[in-house]
Amino acid sequence: MLRTLLRTRLPQSFGLFAPLFALIGLFTAGCSRPEPLQIGPVAIPFEEVETAYEAMKVSFTVEGEDTIRRHLLMEGLGQGAFLHHALATESIKAQVAANAVAERLKAGSTFEEELQLWAQEHGVTPEPDVTVQPSPSALGAAVSAAVAAMEPGDWAGPLKTRMGWELIHLIERHDGPRNRAQVSVYRMQFLVGSPADRQQALADWSKLPLSGNQELIDCLSLDFRANRVAGSDSK
Repeated sequence: MLRTLLRTRLPQSFGLFAPLFALIGLFTAGCSRPEPLQIGPVAIPFEEVETAYEAMKVSFTVEGEDTIRRHLLMEGLGQGAFLHHALATESIKAQVAANAVAERLKAGSTFEEELQLWAQEHGVTPEPDVTVQPSPSALGAAVSAAVAAMEPGDWAGPLKTRMGWELIHLIERHDGPRNRAQVSVYRMQFLVGSPADRQQALADWSKLPLSGNQELIDCLSLDFRANRVAGSDSK
């Protein structure tokens, strides 16, 4: 009834201004969006870091926001941004292949079936990451953020990682505090680039100038950002 009353009290001419109000809303939303973290030619959207942080804090409830952000950036988000930027065409191709598997999983295929098909196609033997801590340093930023809220039997992906695109399946979560209790995870990796490409992405992330979002710059360690921030006295 409240909606009905509101509609009847608005002047008839209100409808004429609806497009204008919509444009104002879009403009306001665009202006309020936080700027990305810029590293040389590569931008890491603030929203990408925050999405990973919001997922990660489910398990890492004691660690501070800056600590989690730093681990996520240093253990995959930074390197991954450079890898996918440098090899954009290859990244899209790998994403399409990963998406095809995800769609079959949504349609009812099991992760075990898809894992076997993936292993045959790539000429590998599927082996899980067994009993590793669910931290960015152990699993990588994107995978650890996804695993934080998962329960045994769940799958997730495709995830954009420092290796390429991945689908993951949580096999087991051991007893203990959620941020330290070890997990076993199957990973289907759709690689982007060679080991040398990934090493170059890590090097570029670690040395090119930093600018953009000050919150994200400040969460990085002083030695990592030393002499890389224009107009800053970071040492």
